[in-house]
Amino acid sequence: MTDLNDPSNPYNPYSAPGADVTPLAPHEAEPPRFFAVGGRIGRCRFLVYSTIGTAVLGVALGMAVALLEMFWLLPDNRETLEYAVGFAAFMPMLIMARRRLHDLNRKGWWLLLLLLGLFTTVAAVFMILFLLLSPGSENTNRYGPVPAHNPRWLSFIAVPLSLAAIGWGIVDVHDTLEAQRNGPPAATAH
Repeated sequence: MTDLNDPSNPYNPYSAPGADVTPLAPHEAEPPRFFAVGGRIGRCRFLVYSTIGTAVLGVALGMAVALLEMFWLLPDNRETLEYAVGFAAFMPMLIMARRRLHDLNRKGWWLLLLLLGLFTTVAAVFMILFLLLSPGSENTNRYGPVPAHNPRWLSFIAVPLSLAAIGWGIVDVHDTLEAQRNGPPAATAH
């Protein structure tokens, strides 16, 4: 008969678990996960993941609104629906911004600055630049291990996205200044 209290017995209820529970060393990287809500994410992945996630969700929600419009199922107050869809499409950006803040060893509450930036463009621009330009913690921090290094294909996606974002920003500022200079559009008679 085997003794259950024998430390060499694999069925000993008091033995240590057999799973590898050793934490990652400070220099080991965490494998990337696109759909994760927690953990850390680097600058390049933040740019690519948030842009692609927001674009895909925005297109899907836009198609849903178009279907509702096609079947006349839109509420009377369409503006409220447009704000709700816009905020929902913005969610991937908020999730990735939280993960990016964790890489900077900051709490997710800093996202309130980005949400306030929705009302003031200057605050949003500074917050996004802070997230894109600030280097993350070099070692494991309280939010997890260092994010994995970026593969080359991710960098090839990030460069055109950066240029497109800069171009979009320039066009948006130009349109805003043009609208301020010309005043409100005149109503046309039918």
